[in-house]
Amino acid sequence: MSIDFSVYNASFRSLFGESATYKPRTGDTRAITVVIDRHPPEPLPEAPPLVRPAAHVFADNDATTGISTDELDTGGDEISFPPRLDESAADWTIVRLINQDNGMVQLEVR
Repeated sequence: MSIDFSVYNASFRSLFGESATYKPRTGDTRAITVVIDRHPPEPLPEAPPLVRPAAHVFADNDATTGISTDELDTGGDEISFPPRLDESAADWTIVRLINQDNGMVQLEVR
């Protein structure tokens, strides 16, 4: 039996989605809808005394409507969205692919 994840992803995005801009290191930027789990500032793994805001971003695993794992360049690609809902957008570097399935990717951004 095959599950069509696109139905679940569309519901998830329509309830919790926010506008963002995907900025690949190479290629054109594009507007996408993502679900963002904002975290309080966390220590940087490479420099523990320093802290920086972090977030997990859920996007379609799709090169048109989201971010495909085939095109993902961790450390080079960025996503632009506000650190808080009432603030201006800022660029966040995609540092890690946390999870993926046929429908969505979960990314750590800082």
